[in-house]
Amino acid sequence: MNRLLLILLLFNLNSLIAQKGDSITQKLYQDYKFEKDSLFFFNGITSNEFSAIIIPKKIERQYSYHVFTEQNDGSYNKLLHWSVPIKIFLDKSIPETIREDFKQFVMFLPKIERLSVSIVGNKNDANYYIVPVSRPINPTEDDFFKGITSVTMADDSEKLYFGRLTFNPNQFNNPVILMTRLKQFFFSSLGNFNFSRSLNQNSLLALNYMDTRTISKYDYMLLFYHYSLYNKNPIGYPEYKKLMQKINTTTFTNLNGRINIKL
Repeated sequence: MNRLLLILLLFNLNSLIAQKGDSITQKLYQDYKFEKDSLFFFNGITSNEFSAIIIPKKIERQYSYHVFTEQNDGSYNKLLHWSVPIKIFLDKSIPETIREDFKQFVMFLPKIERLSVSIVGNKNDANYYIVPVSRPINPTEDDFFKGITSVTMADDSEKLYFGRLTFNPNQFNNPVILMTRLKQFFFSSLGNFNFSRSLNQNSLLALNYMDTRTISKYDYMLLFYHYSLYNKNPIGYPEYKKLMQKINTTTFTNLNGRINIKL
């Protein structure tokens, strides 16, 4: 009798494990399916289907410069977007004046769909850390890049989920310059945007940026259009060029909303 109960117990346990394994497998692969020998993924969105809003032709070139970088092999990176709310932890050792200045900056960031930024007091709640260090940072670089650097991490679909901005306060002679650089490098990490020498001084991405304590129209437009290109499928430079070409050669009736485009 005891042996029979043991057999039944083991059978039920194996069945439970099998069911749990099936549910995990189903969860892992529920966004993927094959249809007519073509792979459909991300809830039915094909790999060549994207959504966007119409980007003015006059800023296409400037935008592509900020977001695409040519690699050594001639290829380009893909667009990077934050897919989760950014929760910033400012290290407690950062002077209060610098902390408050950065908090004010975050408060005045424009409200952009799919982009959420906030300051948190608990280190364990954060996914973006701003931390001072004592080691030299980029000591041989141009003055703009000395003493500060940022790193972000992305998943397989090029969606950002972690960031870290480190700086060496001893490499800055003026605290005002440090406060300015912190804002610039953080803004850059919202999409891994490239800095430029040719921009107006009121842009955070200008190498000669003059802190106006406001977000310029240019920076707002850059963020707005960048996150309008947020797609579950990552967009590379070839896809971006095709998207812009198709947008510029197609007549759309819904000019204010998102449009779906298949390349």
